[in-house]
Amino acid sequence: MKVSPKLALAHASLGNALLGTGKYADAKQSFERATELDPALPEGHRGLAQVLEKTHHVKEAEAAYRRAISLRPSDWTSQMSLAVFFYNQARYAEMEGPLTKVIATAPENPVGYSTLGAAKVKLGDLDGAAALFQRALTYQPTPANATNLGSVEFYRGRYPEAEVQFRRSIELGAVQYIMFGNLGDALRRMPGREREMLLAYREAIRRARERLVVNAKQPAVRSSLAVYLAKSGDLVQARREIGRALSEAPDMAEVQFKAATVFEIGRDRKRSASALQRAVRLGYSRFEIEHDPEMMELRKDIKWPVKPGTY
Repeated sequence: MKVSPKLALAHASLGNALLGTGKYADAKQSFERATELDPALPEGHRGLAQVLEKTHHVKEAEAAYRRAISLRPSDWTSQMSLAVFFYNQARYAEMEGPLTKVIATAPENPVGYSTLGAAKVKLGDLDGAAALFQRALTYQPTPANATNLGSVEFYRGRYPEAEVQFRRSIELGAVQYIMFGNLGDALRRMPGREREMLLAYREAIRRARERLVVNAKQPAVRSSLAVYLAKSGDLVQARREIGRALSEAPDMAEVQFKAATVFEIGRDRKRSASALQRAVRLGYSRFEIEHDPEMMELRKDIKWPVKPGTY
């Protein structure tokens, strides 16, 4: 077959559009066609890896990410995609390798610093995370970088300082549901702020639902929606949404952790303990479990496995 780089790139672009709307089977066909037309095109292999990850073919996805990197080692995008894959699989310690290469290749790109900072939060290195988030914010004052700094303050138990950063992210033009949810979480820890808390959660709920309209196959988004619903008092809808997220991604550590949160708020200790124990077995951040205020009572009953690379 004759190599056709331009046509291959067109198929890869179509695959990305289909991927964004949850049409994974069609996206897979487009990416496979792209790799047939140009076997050396990283975009085709990287897109195929994302489809494989979304459809829970984890080993095949990792192999495809690594193939994309091998085809163009100087392209930081594929290294970043592999790091995000590790994050989604709760393999936080493995993120540093590809992210170090991202930073070396694109030292003025804030994404490398902020993503490495997210890994360090999961591993319990708040000082290291704060330094990276501050550096990212210096390069680019974005909502994401501000909310990341707020998360460090939240885990330090400094809720007023966290609120300042979360509000800063909104002032900088936040559009993602998680930034409003983070604000709600900080306000939830401060007496007398219930009304503001509910407003923040309602905005997070609205924005999460908008994301699910575009692509309903997003268990991470759906599980966050369930948590915001539970924290705002709507346990009926919260249980419905977390049930669906669990059915879509039972082996996703983040979804199991969010399920534990929903069940704990709903005073279903048996199910919350089961979900949290499963999140632990799947590799979820021990640091985050030990520092999340919602887990204060529940975490006393958790048995921690000895696993290299976890906090």
